[in-house]
Amino acid sequence: MKCIKFSGVQFLLIFFFSFFAACTGKQSDDEIQQSINAQLSGNENYKGVTDSISGRTVLLTGSCEGENCAIEVEKIIKENKYVDSVMKTIFKKTMPSL
Repeated sequence: MKCIKFSGVQFLLIFFFSFFAACTGKQSDDEIQQSINAQLSGNENYKGVTDSISGRTVLLTGSCEGENCAIEVEKIIKENKYVDSVMKTIFKKTMPSL
């Protein structure tokens, strides 16, 4: 059986590549919130929705317009790979009856 021997330089290169690859996969809560705000700002129906983030968990509150707006907003937020979970208390705006 062959044994692979690493020189000191090869070992250090492997260590540094592994270390930096592991560190690049996280975003702060502020960065996640900026990303979510950018995603939601493109749709006028979602302008009444506010978000707060704590520990990669997003809390959505407010109201939005559209038949399935709360479900649509949640789906958009879950597409962000840095979000672990989404909690929502979003209400659908209704038109006043005449």
